[in-house]
Amino acid sequence: MLIAGMHGFIGSHIAQAAQSAGVDVVGLSLEGDIEKSRRFHESIGLSSVVSIAGDATDADVLRAAIDRYEPDIFVNAVGVIRTPPTTRWLADYAVNYATAAATVDALAMTDSAEKPFVIWIGSQAEYGEATPPWTETTPAQPSSAYGASKQVASALILAGQRSKLFDSCVVRLPIVFGPGQAPTLIIASAICSALGGRKLPMTAGSQRRRFAYAPDIGSSVVALGRQGTSGSTPALMNFPASEPIEIRWVVQLLETLMPTMQVDLGALEYRPGEQLDAWPDCSLAESIGLTALTPLDQALAETVAWYQDNPWFAEDFAS
Repeated sequence: MLIAGMHGFIGSHIAQAAQSAGVDVVGLSLEGDIEKSRRFHESIGLSSVVSIAGDATDADVLRAAIDRYEPDIFVNAVGVIRTPPTTRWLADYAVNYATAAATVDALAMTDSAEKPFVIWIGSQAEYGEATPPWTETTPAQPSSAYGASKQVASALILAGQRSKLFDSCVVRLPIVFGPGQAPTLIIASAICSALGGRKLPMTAGSQRRRFAYAPDIGSSVVALGRQGTSGSTPALMNFPASEPIEIRWVVQLLETLMPTMQVDLGALEYRPGEQLDAWPDCSLAESIGLTALTPLDQALAETVAWYQDNPWFAEDFAS
């Protein structure tokens, strides 16, 4: 398995799941803070894997990696998201669709006799303001730069598949959480705020969402890759997640795990036009045997324990 973005949050968990399943892993990532990545990988049980430096928006770099290692599966977990959102759409989000275009070009040019099965990591943000629950046939209506850029990227991969350049599956992820996530979304923000002794302002928390545990995402990617190399898979699929739950109840579960947590419920207004019910239908994924393996309360407990055991991670963001 060749993983672009292996040193990122989701890419790391995919690599760990693949390695645990006996899959040989090669990672492609930009040069960066190698020591921080090493500590994170060590903390989640990911031992040393082949890692090469390279820009995933460069088709020649991707082609060289594919020709050299001849992977059965190519996973692209590269993505840029900004919190809070920025108005610099081109500068900040071009990488999301440039990587997709480079992937299509690289697979069109590769000298490898057998092309890898491609798993493209998309996002539920592509659905945007579409009426939920979102199925794979729901027309995407992204309402953010991130969602729009991910939709364009998914469209490029789907076009490459329709052109018979390669076989692939675009997977749209729900809200993901787990060890090693930057404190930008609600669960990691709440945990890091508690560890730093800070109060977390939030809305009334009536939004219902589905959440996915990052290690479960990794396991599902491995299972999907094996299916893709041995038979047909859907071209587009929502990945499995927990049952829909109000955010305030998720935070309440976290408070039972971290009694020192301070939450200012209702301190923030809902975003203009925010949907209280916004979540994907996961029945297609479940029909091919992919499930959210870890119960939500257990996944939250394991996540809290990881942050407590790795205080350096939260301290890095606090500073």
